[in-house]
Amino acid sequence: MSMLNVTIDGQTTQVPAGSAILDAANQLGIEIPTLCYLEMEEKFNQQAAACRICVVEVEGRRNLAPACATPAMEGMIIKTDSERVHAARKTVVDLMLPAGPLLPVRHRADLLRRPAQRLPTGRHQQVLQP
Repeated sequence: MSMLNVTIDGQTTQVPAGSAILDAANQLGIEIPTLCYLEMEEKFNQQAAACRICVVEVEGRRNLAPACATPAMEGMIIKTDSERVHAARKTVVDLMLPAGPLLPVRHRADLLRRPAQRLPTGRHQQVLQP
């Protein structure tokens, strides 16, 4: 199987062709928050990237990419910790917090606590405090 060189937050690694950006980040020990991602045999399915919590910046790409559903490509340069990424994740959490009448507020907060902890300090940490 061919290997691809990928750079994430300045660290370079090699991943097998067909790996997602999230796989490459995990290999480097870089945590990208996820909510909807499940490790399945068929990763790039219709359920992938539904929450958009795992978005990252890919050099040369105009839009942010969901790390769980975007295949790594040779020479790809990725940023997981930029202001743009944090702003997008904050927006996703903002949209999720008031929604979801099927879950009590306490359960929604528990579900969102881990992704929200990766956001810059502010409203999310206050809302999600136990």
